Amino acid sequence: MMRPLLLALVSSGLVVGTAAAEPRDFTPEIADTYAAVACGHAGKADGFAAAPVAKHCTAAGATLAQWHKHWRAKVAPFVATNATTTATDVLYPFGGGDLATALVVYPDALEYTTISLEGMGDPRAITDLRGDAKGAKLATALAGFRENLAESFGYAWNTTADLSVGSTASAAKPAGPRVPQILGVALTALAVNGYEPVSAKYFRIAADGTLAYLTAEDIATWDAAKHPAARKQENDLQTGLFTNIEITFRKQGDAAAPLKTFRHFAADLSNKGMDPGVRAYLTKGVGGGTRALATITKAAVYLLWRDAFSDLRDLLLARMVIMVSDDTGILPSTSEPAGFAVTVWGKYHGAFFKGADHAIAAKLATYWKKHAVGGIDFHFGYYDDERQSHIMVTKKK
Repeated sequence: MMRPLLLALVSSGLVVGTAAAEPRDFTPEIADTYAAVACGHAGKADGFAAAPVAKHCTAAGATLAQWHKHWRAKVAPFVATNATTTATDVLYPFGGGDLATALVVYPDALEYTTISLEGMGDPRAITDLRGDAKGAKLATALAGFRENLAESFGYAWNTTADLSVGSTASAAKPAGPRVPQILGVALTALAVNGYEPVSAKYFRIAADGTLAYLTAEDIATWDAAKHPAARKQENDLQTGLFTNIEITFRKQGDAAAPLKTFRHFAADLSNKGMDPGVRAYLTKGVGGGTRALATITKAAVYLLWRDAFSDLRDLLLARMVIMVSDDTGILPSTSEPAGFAVTVWGKYHGAFFKGADHAIAAKLATYWKKHAVGGIDFHFGYYDDERQSHIMVTKKK
């Protein structure tokens, strides 16, 4: 059973810093991870063993080149023609920190929020690898990350278990030479799309939906308690101190470029499991704003089909002006009566996974057969049960 994020933090005994306390700045750790793991700035990672980083960036570069050729180069022009929007706030539920997709689908947005069961993880793990003069531990960590990179940028989806590798280890008690996978994937998304991080903070979500940034006192208290890894089962909500991150970023090498913001937080989005603070954040946005949302959903285990996630579904329908999705998005039978126009491409015969509601999938297949306007030559999330690609764009009328 997934536990609400904030209840888990309260039960941990975490001391909340005062309002006057400055947030702990994680920019140095994020910058190091960006350079050594995500190969930003061409892998020029000062202070790291050069040979393992160079080998890693060459291998990772081959994976990312294929992603550019077979995915980005095809998806970017498709969405530029078929999924344009003036909305500047992006919400990607069940997104697993998949900033790469968000940046390609909505390149002109200013705020990007991904939400999933996986937390970002403790970025301080990179400090240990920075001090690895001979580079053996660094080479092992980077090799492990490349396996995840190949899944995230080479396949249609990734898994909670894989993305969580390294995310439950604390700096005081690391689980071997590794970096948090989901953090590395997010920073790689920045690098491969020509962005660089500018600042980084971790946060908790207050009951009213506002963000409370972690202070040095918060972190010292956490470390002193020697908390064990909080993740118990493969698909449980990850809890702990280092689950929610905020990174500001801009075009690489351009100090005059506008700042954008990426936030990721771990949350249970079901009706029963959604924390009040998370609900408030999604309802009114940061600072109580009510700006319209551009949304994405893919490879989401068909959760938005289920009544157990109806609150999130209703919230999306109330705030979004567009959604780009695979078959795990909001069903046309739900979105069209709510004032949305749905357009579908590709071929769809049925749900890829056996756990889906196949009666719903059959109706969706009929919809696709009747309404599909053309084919596509890229994958977006799940395939159908005949390994055919498809995509759906849902726009407010």
